[in-house]
Amino acid sequence: MTDPHDDLADRVAATRAQLFDTLDAIEDKLNVPKQIGIAASKVKRGIDEKPVPYLAGLAARGSGGRGYRRDGAPTAVDRPSAVHRVRGGHNPGNR
Repeated sequence: MTDPHDDLADRVAATRAQLFDTLDAIEDKLNVPKQIGIAASKVKRGIDEKPVPYLAGLAARGSGGRGYRRDGAPTAVDRPSAVHRVRGGHNPGNR
């Protein structure tokens, strides 16, 4: 016959182990340097396996694609107010 205290102790030990694993996973997610290392490893692996998409993305970004011009000003695509006016989007001032 099993002792009810032994069953309780086993359940408590299992719950503690599960809690430890959960807290460990949360700590890993909040560890920014570790997450950066994981992301860098994924990029390196991706470049080794399929370099063309990565190189194309870098070339587009480096050639003044979407984002900021060389003088630091945002491109028209990155200014939502300008895009809305051009495309006829909702503008509360044009009622």
